[in-house]
Amino acid sequence: MHNKKYWLIALLFLFVGIVIFGVLFQTRRSKNTLSLQGTQKENDSTSARKSNEKTFMLEGYPLQDVPLYKSMSVSSIKYFVNDDPASFADYFGKPVNYYNVVFETEANPEELLEYYRSLMTETNEEFVPEDQVQGRIGKYRVSASHYGNNPKNYAYLQVYLPAEEYQEKNRYYQEYPNVVEIQPNWVEHETSFGYLNQKGGEVEYTQYFAMPENIDQQIKEFETKYQSSPEYSFNSETGDMTWKNGVWKINLSFSHDHGRVYLMMRKPMDTQP
Repeated sequence: MHNKKYWLIALLFLFVGIVIFGVLFQTRRSKNTLSLQGTQKENDSTSARKSNEKTFMLEGYPLQDVPLYKSMSVSSIKYFVNDDPASFADYFGKPVNYYNVVFETEANPEELLEYYRSLMTETNEEFVPEDQVQGRIGKYRVSASHYGNNPKNYAYLQVYLPAEEYQEKNRYYQEYPNVVEIQPNWVEHETSFGYLNQKGGEVEYTQYFAMPENIDQQIKEFETKYQSSPEYSFNSETGDMTWKNGVWKINLSFSHDHGRVYLMMRKPMDTQP
């Protein structure tokens, strides 16, 4: 009788032990699954950020020297050449070659500005707004900004190449689309080339020229030349003329107020010229 009682107690303890082991095992398994899922999500997020950065990063941008701090996605990146004699010669000098990058960041304004400040071997002490820092990182003069009150927590970088490396011709114009007839008397003062993370991704060329004296006659010539093009329109009050040429969407703006002619050409990234 006593032996039977002992056996029942032993079986009861064994049953309780199996139940406890099962609960602990299932709990640990659930934790491991959640951990793996979290790691996978983090890896997927990191992979997506790297893919975005690779897609929208211009080859030649000094990413190792001037990283995109805690970047979530690149909104746009452009490379500029500016030699306008009327432009102000500030800390960055003139004429200039520089990259302009807009990216969504996980960092808050204070954290982002402090990060770029920590990379700088010198800072522009004459320029001290709360939402921007200027200084030198390696051989580059850099401006980093974060204005805080924007919907996607955007950060802004301008990375200026050294003056001794200045190039008058835009380095990204090797495949310039000759879809607009540039007049011989248009004097060019700025060019840009870039990628825009919108509409599935777009390639953009922009230029501006000093407005010539005979611009009204040239506007009429452009009207005659392009008015039969797809999606043509012209607003005589603003001076904006738009049309399409194959995959290219073109905007030509005659700005009397600025004394300039602006040209912008865009196409989807996944199309050939």
